[in-house]
Amino acid sequence: MRLALIVGKSGSGKTTFLKIAKENGIKAYDMSYFIFKEAERVGISKDPLSILSFSKKLREERGKGVVAEMAMKELKKLKEREKTELVVISGIRSPEEIEVFKKHAKCISIFIKANQEERWKRTKNRKKESNPITKEEFIEKDKKESEFGLDKAIELCELTLENNKDLGSFKRNAKNILEFLKCR
Repeated sequence: MRLALIVGKSGSGKTTFLKIAKENGIKAYDMSYFIFKEAERVGISKDPLSILSFSKKLREERGKGVVAEMAMKELKKLKEREKTELVVISGIRSPEEIEVFKKHAKCISIFIKANQEERWKRTKNRKKESNPITKEEFIEKDKKESEFGLDKAIELCELTLENNKDLGSFKRNAKNILEFLKCR
């Protein structure tokens, strides 16, 4: 099994990349699924700052690679159920998460890059319960994600996909990368 690890800040286009992967028959998961699942289990609110605080606490208590470890358990089950050559994992937040995945599979990490103003516009137009409501919350979320090691994870990426233009351009470029990854 090969993994495409998607790294990017909030609003950069990670979810859109996942959607494109799924539309092209590729299994795709978001790391936040595992955080929300655990937060729900212990009764944590789904507002953005509560989830970020919970994520930080989870990583402090169980290590920075904990979410990747939870994801790998699911991927091992997937591998047992069906033959899957390529899986896209989005929402990588630290170098430690990348290392956990590399211990178990051949990986390539891709940074989806978008400027802060473009990311804020996208975020405020989405209807996700976990999204920041104000620009100040958005900036605070960026800061907290950097504390997880996101900036260091970005530095480890082998590919960069720019997403500051129109959606059509991003989709074409994402499809090209996915086609390339299918052939590797």
